[in-house]
Amino acid sequence: MNMSAKTFFLATAASGLMMVNPSAAFAQDNDGADEGGNVIVVTARKQEESLLEAPLAITAFGEEQIENLGLNSIEDVQLFTPGFVFEAFATVPGRFDQSPRFRGIDIDTGDPFRQTASVFVDGVYVINGASGIALNDIERVEVIKGPQSAVFGRNTFGGAINYITKTPGDELAVDFSASVSTRDDYEFSVGMEGPIVPGVLSGRVSGSFRDKAGHFANTFDANNIVFVNPFSFASASGVTSNTFQSAGTGTTGAKLGDQQTWNVSASLFFTPSDRFSAKLRAAYFENDDGPPAVGEIRFTQSNCGPFGGSQTRRFFCGELNSDNFLPIGSEIGLIPGLDATLDNLNVLNGRRNTFGFDRQNLSLSGQFDFDITDNITLSGLFGYSAEDTTLLSDGDAVPVRTRFFASANDRQFRMNSQELRLSGSVFNDFIDWSIGASRFWQESRNAGGFLQFNNGALVPITMPDTIARERVETLGVFGSLAFNLSDDITATFEGRYQQDDIFDNPNEALATNNQAKFKNFLPRVILDFQATPDTLIYASYAKGNNPGGFNPDVIELSATDFAFLLTLDPLAQPTFDEEELDSYEIGVKHGFANGRGSVAVTAFLMERAGQQFRTSVTDPQFGGTVTYFLNRGESEIRGFEFEGTVKPADFLTFSASLGYVDAEFQVVADTVFENYFGTQDASGQKAARYPKWSGSFSVSYEDELPSGLGIFARADTSYIGKRFADISNLSFSGDGFITNLRAGVKPGNFRVEAFVKNLTNSNVPTGVGRTSDFASLFFGQYSYRLGLRDRRQFGLRFSGEF
Repeated sequence: MNMSAKTFFLATAASGLMMVNPSAAFAQDNDGADEGGNVIVVTARKQEESLLEAPLAITAFGEEQIENLGLNSIEDVQLFTPGFVFEAFATVPGRFDQSPRFRGIDIDTGDPFRQTASVFVDGVYVINGASGIALNDIERVEVIKGPQSAVFGRNTFGGAINYITKTPGDELAVDFSASVSTRDDYEFSVGMEGPIVPGVLSGRVSGSFRDKAGHFANTFDANNIVFVNPFSFASASGVTSNTFQSAGTGTTGAKLGDQQTWNVSASLFFTPSDRFSAKLRAAYFENDDGPPAVGEIRFTQSNCGPFGGSQTRRFFCGELNSDNFLPIGSEIGLIPGLDATLDNLNVLNGRRNTFGFDRQNLSLSGQFDFDITDNITLSGLFGYSAEDTTLLSDGDAVPVRTRFFASANDRQFRMNSQELRLSGSVFNDFIDWSIGASRFWQESRNAGGFLQFNNGALVPITMPDTIARERVETLGVFGSLAFNLSDDITATFEGRYQQDDIFDNPNEALATNNQAKFKNFLPRVILDFQATPDTLIYASYAKGNNPGGFNPDVIELSATDFAFLLTLDPLAQPTFDEEELDSYEIGVKHGFANGRGSVAVTAFLMERAGQQFRTSVTDPQFGGTVTYFLNRGESEIRGFEFEGTVKPADFLTFSASLGYVDAEFQVVADTVFENYFGTQDASGQKAARYPKWSGSFSVSYEDELPSGLGIFARADTSYIGKRFADISNLSFSGDGFITNLRAGVKPGNFRVEAFVKNLTNSNVPTGVGRTSDFASLFFGQYSYRLGLRDRRQFGLRFSGEF
């Protein structure tokens, strides 16, 4: 840790401490309540504690906040969570691969095996399916920042998101919600719970459906699709236009950004005695999406370069704003002859005959707690998931009918996990302890390829009938000791010994398995001090790891091709090693004004070593592109997060959040950077695809008329800062605010509201990234893609319970 990092870390921590006023006048119990005064209990450390008592950086949303904010998805959750970003992977836009990321920790892939953060439901890992989680069945969302490897295990290098589902109650109850919005957006959900065997067994069933039309319309004549661009752009010829003519055939009224999701779930809660409880849950959902709403800046729109050495490429420099957007994903129908090729390509899940993707996901989970004695508890957690996904996407977005490039992918995931934990306390509660073991198993099977339609001929560029298989088995032994040194000071030591066994077979028809084993010990140490009944001060150190793996593209090269690859990139190898993260954090949580307000301030410093980079080399000798991972660098990430709520009157609440992240490469050798500047040394560059600044502000009014009718109104605005498209830091997305309004009445247990989403019609992109321009020769040029944000919507919503 260098001197400037120490100075920043200590100065930010001191600033947070100065914000705290631990005077006796505010010495009232405040355990971290939501806007309605309900205490939020979190389980981020696999134990129940109030939000303000947990010595971690956690943003939590209870049922009331989920409803009041109108949260529909994890994409909405990120708008009110400093230090957290959730977006689609840039080269596969839409909901096919979505990547949760924390505090500037990024990895340039959408592969679920390689993610730096994970989503859980009731503590069970979710396979790339956060887009199917229905919030009507959720009691609480916990967004936990910083390495969580010691508690949650694999793929929590940067953080974790844990959805806690509703536990069935012992009284008959029904809840429902229905909403309709402009731009053809419809949503409905319903849930019912009650006793099956009173006092012993209760159950809950729920379901939801959402049909959301895209916000970017297409029209076509008898021969062509013409995309109506809501912005204007300069074409390659310099002519300004607001339409884009696509290849292929089309469908009248088709949209970019169509999404449809439905899901059902059922749960049982079993309590045969005061000492034993168990919860079982089954859930199934489907996604069926059209082409995603994405804009692209083509290599023909380059405005800078070349830079350095013998480089001849030109690039785009500056803000990737709405004036440059070129909608892609454009061919809605299929060209003649494509069906037969897809019959061979999609060998796993069946065939999709339109551009877009579909996903089917089944998950089963169970958990139990058994109090063996008054201070020893045995807990268990079990999960199983199966997911099938098919993707067919436009790759080049070339506005001519004579040339067409597309990609297709069929994918299956299977996962099962088990965990047993024994916990208790000894020496009159001087030590709280836990010990346990876990197993995680996941396998994927992939069939995919690229297709080119050139002057009437359909050419599969890659073998469409090859199935690749990847599997990981992770075994862990973990434990914790919490020493209650006094009534106010606790020192906690947590640790997990983890072994990852990785298997990779680029072609399962061949009995060749590549195998690797990675072992690591992942500790976390926390010291917390309850300075006053309302003030918690804590400091922590945690270690996270992201296991290594194989590079199938390199493995499959012949000896001659591999030797040639080394002349282009001497670091290229068939395998890559794990990377590690050391995280230092200090925080303050404080309740004040007789329980009417709270603040939480966190400062962090993280050192990332052995950083994994995805690299692509394109050359005619290989017949295409070779993609692989390498451990190429080190980064230092520093920042702070602030969250606060104050209720100056019973009817008025203000909430705010602010996040700052500075992620800088200390030492890095990157071939992409070399393509820009003629050197691989990218030291001093900032991490891509993550805003330095983000935040939110909310004001909520809620009162009751003399008649007893409840009334409410609120305004919520979120800020997203600019994000670099890649390591060059030459191009970036614009920043902006997204503002939502809601107002309505509450007659008894019902709620009727009118709302406006994206009031100002903000076009701040939902994501940004650099990719290869698939319309260029050998894909040798770069283009830049941006997610197009949904436009302004007006809507009505009716919900209630009885």
